[in-house]
Amino acid sequence: MKVLLVLCIFMTSILALPSEEKEVLENKHREYLNACIEESKTTKEVAEKLKNGDFSIRDEPAQCFVNCYFRKKGLINENGNFLSDVINEKFKKIFVLKSEDEDFDKLINRCVQTTSRIQKDNYYRDRINACIDESKTTKEVAEKLKTGDFSVRDEPAQCFVDCYFRKFGYMNENGEVLPEVIIEKLKKKSELKAEHLTELINKCVKEKGETKCETAFKVYECYRPQVEFKNCHKSEKVKKIIE
Repeated sequence: MKVLLVLCIFMTSILALPSEEKEVLENKHREYLNACIEESKTTKEVAEKLKNGDFSIRDEPAQCFVNCYFRKKGLINENGNFLSDVINEKFKKIFVLKSEDEDFDKLINRCVQTTSRIQKDNYYRDRINACIDESKTTKEVAEKLKTGDFSVRDEPAQCFVDCYFRKFGYMNENGEVLPEVIIEKLKKKSELKAEHLTELINKCVKEKGETKCETAFKVYECYRPQVEFKNCHKSEKVKKIIE
């Protein structure tokens, strides 16, 4: 998904070279195309659409085709990370921008940053949904808890927090809360000063319940009302991700 998104954003901002030069390019890379069609199990028709900037087909084979093509061209590494410098250098040779005011470096960086944010949101959403399923709570309760509303205190709500803590590394599988992990992660998104945050978390991790779920809930309930998140982590974004 990440690769298809960045290609989509990028291709809609560029204009292909004249047809004769495009034909030379097509011949040069036909080996890559055929290999990626076979690897991704997509069709030649879909591959042609993608090459021409038509993103009407967005299924998994189409996404994997783009991933394969990017890898073979050296635009991403084996871990799926985009190589902005390589993309910039190669695309400058074969594309011209639609707008004279646009800059290749800025365009590529914007595309990569956009897909990185989407990737993070998807990562977050997948784990939230997994915890909703595991705990048998509801999306509404999950949203309340994430925004610091503890009006629902039943076992599913408590176990949602327990699952969340485990999924994001705040607690290990033995039910032991890891204060250093919580502090490190909250430092990046909390308005609270580092020394105050450390003092708060070290106090809250002493909270204990009769079960692992209740312990996680009590720890979270202790620190969450006192932690003000930066703008990008406020409730509207949380609600959008959960939905």
